[in-house]
Amino acid sequence: MSLILRRTLSTPSISPSTLSSHSTLPLAVRRRRTLRPPHPSTTPSPLSDPDVLLPPDSNTFVLGRTPKTLPYKLELEFQNRRMKGQFKGDETSARRAFLKGQIAWRSRIRGVKEIKGEYWKGLFEGKDEDDEFPEIGKKTKNTEFPSTDKFLQLQGSVFKPDSLSQSTNTESEVNAAFDSEGIDELEEEGIDTKGPMSEVEEEEFSEWKTEDEHQSSIGEEGAVEIEEKESIDTLQAHRIYLPNIQIRMMRNHTPSGEPYDPFIATFRVPPSMTKTDLRSYLMAVYNLPVTFIRTDLYSAPVTRIWPGKIVKGGGSKKNYKRAIVGLLEPFHYPDDIEELYAQGESAGVGDKWAKGREKWLDENVFKSDSDRYREKVTFKMHKRTKWRNSSDNVGNVQRSISKTRDQREEAVSQAAEQLRLSPPSTDLSVPSST
Repeated sequence: MSLILRRTLSTPSISPSTLSSHSTLPLAVRRRRTLRPPHPSTTPSPLSDPDVLLPPDSNTFVLGRTPKTLPYKLELEFQNRRMKGQFKGDETSARRAFLKGQIAWRSRIRGVKEIKGEYWKGLFEGKDEDDEFPEIGKKTKNTEFPSTDKFLQLQGSVFKPDSLSQSTNTESEVNAAFDSEGIDELEEEGIDTKGPMSEVEEEEFSEWKTEDEHQSSIGEEGAVEIEEKESIDTLQAHRIYLPNIQIRMMRNHTPSGEPYDPFIATFRVPPSMTKTDLRSYLMAVYNLPVTFIRTDLYSAPVTRIWPGKIVKGGGSKKNYKRAIVGLLEPFHYPDDIEELYAQGESAGVGDKWAKGREKWLDENVFKSDSDRYREKVTFKMHKRTKWRNSSDNVGNVQRSISKTRDQREEAVSQAAEQLRLSPPSTDLSVPSST
């Protein structure tokens, strides 16, 4: 009964409540946070925590009373938009609108050609677009480097040196005009700009000046006149389909005593790949038409690991599908010398073709050098260069005796077989005397 009561009391009510993530947390998380509350310095992100904008005297959520701030880049973007006239009203409602648009913009579907300003206009329907987004569809003078302006980048504006106006001002004139405009704005707000600055103001001014010089290094071209609405639209995200399959070309299986068939090719493909997929892949990538495709599945051997669990082997023993593809033209591997020897014998030219191919491989891919290096590495890995006595070892002596005995018995058996097949003559006639 107590369990039912606890579940009933913990069920959220149907009446509207204060916006808080605490009401949607599981019971275990709430209990853990109640027993061990997090440190005030480790507060949630304001992009994911709706209580970041609660007033300090709010009692809905304890973390809502901790001081939280936006990341530096988001705070800078918000302040810039705030100074330009966007997100009007009190600080709380402006930040709510900014966070709402930022979250919606980040959670949008990728790969769609959209502009951030136009995307935000759809979120705030019913508001005055000129008040909320006064710069969209208008011409503004960008005195900073356009590629560093995040808002212009998201709107599709592209910085091109060829599009710079020849009648623009120099860098010093632009900086002077920018400083005068900033001073005029401060004087309009009632701030004294002619008196001496305090230490805090001097520090803030130096930081702002350093950041401004870093972002507004535009060279001798000066300011740029950009039409944001009618600017060049760029694709903000492009969907790229990367291959997630592996197709390996294998050597054809040729049984002993049968000739090599150059009109087929063998591939190892994933089990989920169909014949139609393989045909389309060969035609699209290599422009290779095929006559037929035969497939067969190979299952990996089942093994048992230590706890008794049955698993399938991995690596080269994993499940795969073999596909045998018919070709219109014969295909031979470049290093298939034995096949060239056989073809030369059947054509009556001897080893001319094979010798020519070996010479070409040595001159272009250094096949003989690769073979010697492979033998050297194999000898170093297995046989080593250490001297070992091969005569005094008991095992070597026994192997030598067994080898000699086998050779003697083989010679005796061959002689007996010859006697059996060709018995001695039994001519008993007496030679005539002269």
